[in-house]
Amino acid sequence: TLSASNYVAWTLWRGAEVMGILDKASKKHGVRIKVRFYPNYDESMKGFNRGEAVALTVTNMDLILSQVNDGRSTEVILAGTASHGNDAVVSRWAKDIKELVGHKIALFQNSVTDWMWSMFLTDKGYKYKDFEIGNTTEDKIVAIYNSSDRVTAGTWMPYVLDLLAVPGSHVIVDSSMYPEHILDLLVVNYGTPDSVKNALLEAWFETVGILYGEQGGAKKSKLKQLMAAEAQCTVPMIDKMLKTTKFYRTPADAIEIMSSPRLRKIMVKIMTFIGSQGQLPDYESPDEVGITYPDGSRYGASDNIMVRWDVSGLKRLKK
Repeated sequence: TLSASNYVAWTLWRGAEVMGILDKASKKHGVRIKVRFYPNYDESMKGFNRGEAVALTVTNMDLILSQVNDGRSTEVILAGTASHGNDAVVSRWAKDIKELVGHKIALFQNSVTDWMWSMFLTDKGYKYKDFEIGNTTEDKIVAIYNSSDRVTAGTWMPYVLDLLAVPGSHVIVDSSMYPEHILDLLVVNYGTPDSVKNALLEAWFETVGILYGEQGGAKKSKLKQLMAAEAQCTVPMIDKMLKTTKFYRTPADAIEIMSSPRLRKIMVKIMTFIGSQGQLPDYESPDEVGITYPDGSRYGASDNIMVRWDVSGLKRLKK
């Protein structure tokens, strides 16, 4: 089972399943894979941690916060997309960050949206404690935002579009300011058979090919309809969200970002942020967590490798 939630990029998996793409790839490799969409992102990660799935759609930071903290050793087999505007902090009344000092920001604390907010504060010369954070999950954020005309909230697509639909709303910051910092990944339990990885990767890229291929036609239309249904929005809204989503459209594209020095620098930023927030309770320091990369380099402890960025499946697919 693949554990997923309704973030725009991951709704492709509903299309891959319903359109028979995942089933075809699974049969080719002698496995059976189904997709389970959870009510919200947090539940999808918890489901994976409970052993309800062997694969998970997750961001590069939440992989550390959820899976590493749960003691699960994983392999990152795909960086499929990056958020280039899909995460945002939006206000119904403020137009600038200086107006928000001392006020509450509603967001899913310790999420990538929270990390983006923290980076923005640092860039603007503020401290995290200068603002009050109201912790909530993404499925509740729209109701909170609609509850008063003095609300500021942070979340991701498709919920950002709901916030922006409220008259007078202003974007304080979005992830386009931090390109490729928020990566949307496909991870599997460490030791998952290559047959499962191969099937997942083949299904993903065939579905992406329909979405962006020049000859998509009826298949592309059906795929977008399935994505919209899963995200509980309209096809025009899906089109808007795709404009702020960077897809790594080929295995070569994904290999490049996963093997790049800039990924390693971003992951150091993430580990530093998580450490500063005290979000690794079982570790005295973030560098007690080991992370390996495709070129053989490593972050942290060699005797506690918890995350492995692995492009071997992508290389097989590229061939």
